[in-house]
Formats: sequence, C-alpha cells, structure tokens
Amino acid sequence: MKSFRYDDGLDFVYRHTDHLISLAEVLLLDTYHADLLKKGDTVVDLGAGIGDFSLLASRRVGPNGKVIALEPNAEDYETLKINIEKNGCTNVIVLNMGVAGEPGQKEISFWDRRYSFAADTLENILAHLRIEKKINFIKMDIEGFETGVIRNSIGTIEQADVISIEMHGTKEEVDRMLQPRRFAFMPSDRWRACKNFVSSMAAHPRAALEILLLTAKTYPRIVRMRVNQTRRNDRLITGVYIKPAGRAAVVIQ
Repeated sequence: MKSFRYDDGLDFVYRHTDHLISLAEVLLLDTYHADLLKKGDTVVDLGAGIGDFSLLASRRVGPNGKVIALEPNAEDYETLKINIEKNGCTNVIVLNMGVAGEPGQKEISFWDRRYSFAADTLENILAHLRIEKKINFIKMDIEGFETGVIRNSIGTIEQADVISIEMHGTKEEVDRMLQPRRFAFMPSDRWRACKNFVSSMAAHPRAALEILLLTAKTYPRIVRMRVNQTRRNDRLITGVYIKPAGRAAVVIQ
C-alpha cells in the first residue's frame, strides 16, 4: 500500500496503480464537478473507489453535510475505510455494496478485475440508513449500471440539484430519462479539464506535479484521453446533469 498527501491536508493510501487515475481525475481535473458542492449538502457517491471524491466532498459540505459512499469491491472498500478514518471524516457513511435497478447479486468488470457483489436499490439503501433529507448531489460512476439505477430510482434522483455521472455507452438512454425532468447535460470537455489542471498546478504545485508524474508514467494513454476529455460520440462520457437554476446557473451561462 502506498500513500499520497494532498496539499489541502488530505492523506490518501492506495493499492493499485489504476487508483492514480481516479486521484488525478478528482484532484487535478475535477472531473466530477466537486466545485458545485455546497455547505450542508447531502451527497451520494456511487462507486466511491478508495474515497478520493468522498474525502473532497466531506470537506466541501462541512459538518452539517453528509456523504454516503458506496463501494462494491471488497479491497477498494477496505482502502476507502482507511482513507475516511485517516482523515477524520466523521460526516461520511461507507457501505461495502453496489447500487442497481433491483436488489441482488451482480457482476462487474473493472480495470481487468472481475468480481461479484451485493447490490440494492438507491431507495432501499437510503431507507436503511434513515436518510430522509433531499439528496443534493449524486456522483455516479458505476460501470454501466447507471441506466437501471436512474430508471428505477427516478423519484429520488430527479430531486437532486446535480448528477455527476460517467456513462458507458448509455448517454442517449440517460438523456431520455433526465431531459424531460428539466436536466441539461454539461460535458466535462477539454477546455474545462485544461482550466482545472492549470488551477490545480497553481494552487497545489507539489501535489499536482507528483500525481501527474506518477499517473503519466503509469498510464500515458489515459492521461491524454482525460486531458482531451470525451467527445459526444465516444463510448465513455463524463459530465453533469443540472437544472438551469440555483447553483448550476453559473455553469450553464
């Protein structure tokens, strides 16, 4: 297990080199739009990995906010727990499970690792945790399960202000479900990625340079892809669905 310290006082441990990609996406490029988080938000992190976004969200929403982090992979979940405890994130709830359109045992392939996991619906998970507040921000990186989750949990999801999502050849179907509910899609495009990278280098030069060099050395092709970001006709598309009011107005303008 290796460690990485971010300049904001966040300490991460990671096991696999592919975890570096996620750290770079969250800390350097803000791929999941953590800039739209607000104090007091209730956040659901679906596909939390080792906790990179969850830790950042924990700091952004503050003690009156809450982050529910779900990670189905047992090894990543253990690393997630370590990172949450290491950083004293008392406003984060972690669960070793996945989310899907219906409860049951599921299978997934991710970074050449294939595993099965227990999954439940978003409503069942929130009810079990007795979360009665509105979910303000949903981050969803669940390897193709996004359509089933949105379809079967639309009552909860349509109440959110922001849905930050990575789609795996599913954008047309996700559009059909969310656009009638006044959500507009804003892609994480090349301009935004470059702007965030420059901002990260200026604000956190040591940490940004370290993670950039580690990531570029291990995955140069993926670094180029993320800097370029995904185009509309690509299979992998990342961005946010937002409503043209409130916190999202500045993004839309």
